[in-house]
Amino acid sequence: MPVVIARSLQKDAIASVESDSSKSSDVEKNPIILTSKPTTASDDSTLGDTSDDRRFWFQRSKSHDSNAIATQPSVFDDPELISEYRPRPEWENAHRFDPSARWTWGEENKAVRRLDMRIMVLACMMMTALELDRSNIQQANADNFLSDLGLSRNDYNLGNTIFKLFYLLSEIPAQLIGKYIGVDRWIPIQMTSWSLVALCQFWLRDRTSFLVCRALIGMFSGGFTPTMILYLSYFYKHHELSIRLGFWYSAQAVADVLAGLLAYGILHLRGYAGQAGWRWLFLIEGSFTLLLAILSFLFLPPSVTQTASWARGKKGWFTEREEIILVNRIIREDPSKGSMGNNEPLTAKLVWQSFKDYDLWPLYMIGLIFLVPYTTISQYFTLLMTDFGFGEFNVILLAIPCSVIGILTRIILTYAAEILGSLAWMGAVAQVWTLPMLIYMNVVDFSQTKRWVAWTVLTLILSFPSPHALQAGWNSRNSNSVRSRALSAAMYNMCTQLSGIIASNVYQDWDAPRYVQGNRVLLALVCTNIAVYALTKIYYILRNRHRDRKWTGMTEEQRIDYIATTKDTGNKRLDFRSHLLGQEEVRDTEPVLDAPDSDEEMTTNRPPMHRSVTDGRAQQPLLKDEHRRLSNASFGNGAASEGRPMLHHHTRRPTVRSSGTEHNAEQDTRRKYIIASGFLLLSLASFVIQTETAVYIAGELGWDKPYCMLYLTHGSWSLLWPVQLLILRLQKRKLSWDAFWRRHVFLLRTTAQMVESQDMHVTSRRSPIPYMLKTTAFVTMSLTVAGGSWYLAVNMTTASDLTAIYNCSAFFAYAFSIPLLKDKLRFDKVFAVIVAIVGVLVVAYGDRDEGKHADGTPGKGEGQVNNRLLGNLIIGIGSILYGLYEVLYKKYACPPEGTSPGRSMIFANTFGSLIGCFTLFVLWIPLPVLHILGWETFRWPTGETAWMLLISVAANARSFLVLISLTSPVLSSVASLLTIFLVAIVDWLRTGQPLSTSSIIGGVLIIAAFLLLSWSTYREMNEERKKCLENEQVESDSDD
Repeated sequence: MPVVIARSLQKDAIASVESDSSKSSDVEKNPIILTSKPTTASDDSTLGDTSDDRRFWFQRSKSHDSNAIATQPSVFDDPELISEYRPRPEWENAHRFDPSARWTWGEENKAVRRLDMRIMVLACMMMTALELDRSNIQQANADNFLSDLGLSRNDYNLGNTIFKLFYLLSEIPAQLIGKYIGVDRWIPIQMTSWSLVALCQFWLRDRTSFLVCRALIGMFSGGFTPTMILYLSYFYKHHELSIRLGFWYSAQAVADVLAGLLAYGILHLRGYAGQAGWRWLFLIEGSFTLLLAILSFLFLPPSVTQTASWARGKKGWFTEREEIILVNRIIREDPSKGSMGNNEPLTAKLVWQSFKDYDLWPLYMIGLIFLVPYTTISQYFTLLMTDFGFGEFNVILLAIPCSVIGILTRIILTYAAEILGSLAWMGAVAQVWTLPMLIYMNVVDFSQTKRWVAWTVLTLILSFPSPHALQAGWNSRNSNSVRSRALSAAMYNMCTQLSGIIASNVYQDWDAPRYVQGNRVLLALVCTNIAVYALTKIYYILRNRHRDRKWTGMTEEQRIDYIATTKDTGNKRLDFRSHLLGQEEVRDTEPVLDAPDSDEEMTTNRPPMHRSVTDGRAQQPLLKDEHRRLSNASFGNGAASEGRPMLHHHTRRPTVRSSGTEHNAEQDTRRKYIIASGFLLLSLASFVIQTETAVYIAGELGWDKPYCMLYLTHGSWSLLWPVQLLILRLQKRKLSWDAFWRRHVFLLRTTAQMVESQDMHVTSRRSPIPYMLKTTAFVTMSLTVAGGSWYLAVNMTTASDLTAIYNCSAFFAYAFSIPLLKDKLRFDKVFAVIVAIVGVLVVAYGDRDEGKHADGTPGKGEGQVNNRLLGNLIIGIGSILYGLYEVLYKKYACPPEGTSPGRSMIFANTFGSLIGCFTLFVLWIPLPVLHILGWETFRWPTGETAWMLLISVAANARSFLVLISLTSPVLSSVASLLTIFLVAIVDWLRTGQPLSTSSIIGGVLIIAAFLLLSWSTYREMNEERKKCLENEQVESDSDD
């Protein structure tokens, strides 16, 4: 996406822009923009405010008015520059190009929604077909495929290598052919070719025919992925493309799920007509792809303006108005998309220029190695599961969960990159996902692991949130021309295929069954991948700095002359900036802090921030808001409005009066609730992992040291603040360390003062340190006593009593919240808490299994306990104290209502670190006391115990404290009860023992109670937020 240059309203605006550019040129930043006096184009028309495009079209909430102007500022608004960027006549959509066109968000959303239904759905079906035909060999392995053909595992590796090799070699030729004859023709030809070979695998006879078929499928399907990415880039904006590629690549996981279900049924045809089941698998799935290929000949259009045909309808898919909208919104964002026709061939010179484009080589390096660990495990999953003793049909079904989870993790990662604004770091996060599992596989003898533990570990690896879609979109953005985009997509995909060749040769027969060497290679590659992502980000930062220095050294006249005369193309232009973030190239607000929550002192004293004037997307002039409003005021008057429909454009002002109180309250509450939902999911995952590892450490490894585990777990919270500080520093690396530190300390100090006074308007200058020290000691002791009661009572009472009584803390949390937090006595909340408690009782006593806790931990049976009454009394006190602890934490250690979620998160993590430090420096005292009394002999964990304890401690990240801070202790307490049901499900998957009826019924009751309480809490938060906004409006009116 080029950084386009527009011209300015005032000379002094130029100076300020250049000054800001020189100060903050080291990171992702705004487009470099020149400005001059208002031109006719900008005077005669209104340009729309930028939209919150991070939402997908099907989401209900939009941050803009559907009747507001959607046309974004662009270089085409300047008559003096329009000739330099006008689309070439060869471009298929050139006849719909109209720089004066204006449209509303409602019109654009409707057109994009139709585009999604027509183009994206078909594209996802094609990806599903590709994945079915190239990977169904993995399902065939479950039906004695190798033994039927007399193949070894090395032959299997060779077949995969040959497939990848031919797939790789056909990438660029396929792109050249597609660019010459048109993508809409070439893709159906490809699909027809590979589907015919795929169904012909029904007649495989020996090693030679197997290798030939793998080569032909690779050759005919090669180039499909980059060609489809290029095709989709014709229709979508850059940030839209990344999100849609996330869904498109998720179609691979959908295909894997579908393949598993189909294979489970089809492989049962073994023996029908005297043929093996895998033969029918190839024939049936290949026939399905062939049918889809025929349909794609009919329904794949060349462009948005060429959708009319006898199959697609004589009038096409879009009206003339919609075609104008779809064409101009794309070309206004990226004029380079009109520089070349869709059917214009690429010359050898252009191919060579693309190949030597060294600015894309870092992305090619990422593509070469980032998938190797995932692909290696994926190719061997069915074989490994067979080695662990699972039946052939069960192996097929066991491959489905990782595909389903993978769909969710990929989509979440894609959205996270666009919303949080990070491409490189999201790729590194994906690698970190696999790190714990690979460490485990290297520490233990994995071949001797229990088969359900092995399945869990491998499933978690294969649930890896693939950043493939992000990187394909990243590659497309950094190409900055149709020529480069076509070839770079092929080059990137060639690298990913080379990674498949590498992955096919990591596991070798001589290394079986433990694959010690192979697992070490995978672990080393994951660590290397993380480093490569960091180096890639550093490289693009340095490249942007280099261009900034040259650009800021030029005068206004030199810049305009450069645009008109330069021979630099694509991403070599000085007015281009390599993309490092998602949708927004610049964050003009701190990602975790909200300006409205900052008091006057913070505004006055905070270090100066280099804030941008736009949202960072290309083709937008750096105009001050007041200049934009003056320009917009002329819309609908004069010649500019003739021949165009009158559109009601409402200026959105940053005051309460500019929109309804109810709307603002709903938006604020929804934002806070979405963040809380994320921390809820993180908390539940942490609780489940911690519970399972604790059970494994105490039960399987024999390290039964409850207080020591409690000490180490709570002590690990001390790392929360340093980790958080590191993340914030990376986000604000443009600031000097001194400025960053002063701002961070100021934030913590003012927030602590808010906590102490329970008032957002800080007036006291008194240091909050004494209050925080007393609160930390009080809360930590309450938490330790409440948690310690569980460990003390575990050997005195039955497992059922322990589970039932201790989890009644949800009731006590609500009971204490009424007098201490002034919570209202609401029927729906009371009912939800009662339903949750009933669910816990059903789980605890439904099966009368006295020897095991509902959360999976072993316990005493009824005949094994001696002090059941005393144990129940202790655990009852602990339940009361735990409910009290949650309420006291909310009252004395959480910022007041109305504080931004970002500020709340920072303070919660900092307070969690204080709890960890108090635990480490004070609560070590009971360790020698318990050792001397012989109640708990102290012994450091070693070997596998140490590794598992490290995983347990890492899982206990205390996102639960953030959840309490953002919502309420009642909701947080009931949410924690979900862990009982989740742990039961994990135990079922791990041990193979099905869930009991009482577990299912109790789990459903707990889930129903949580959903009811969530809705009640959401309404309550919305009402409180609305009330606060109404009070602020009254105060504002009185000031006026």
